[in-house]
Amino acid sequence: LAHAYTHAPPASGKKGRRRSSKSGFWDTVPKDYGLQERFRRVDYALTAMGRSLLGSAMTSIGCAVFLLFCTLQFFVKFGIVIVLVSALSFVYSVLFLPVLLILWGPIPEQRCPCLGSKRIEAAEAAEAAESPDS
Repeated sequence: LAHAYTHAPPASGKKGRRRSSKSGFWDTVPKDYGLQERFRRVDYALTAMGRSLLGSAMTSIGCAVFLLFCTLQFFVKFGIVIVLVSALSFVYSVLFLPVLLILWGPIPEQRCPCLGSKRIEAAEAAEAAESPDS
């Protein structure tokens, strides 16, 4: 999901779904550009990857369900672990991660907050040194 978030097409491009002019969810999004861009990227990521995530979680759970009815306790416990891990990972990737990406996800126009100020200054100095003076 995070990979699809980072590779969302540009907002001005013709790719992707067209939004109707009817009022709806996008009218409730605050007009802050960063927040709108994050909402758009999360929407793209969930649209692009949601079915794949659901399909992989359901196949893993479907295969592990048969282990729950074994007579050996090891297989029963192993089945429980697989079902719980698959279900929880799906819930966290579809509910928890999008909320984090909406709140703090990167957008192309912003620098990553994890970079220290010295690294940013060094990168800007390197860019200034490489650009020809006009």
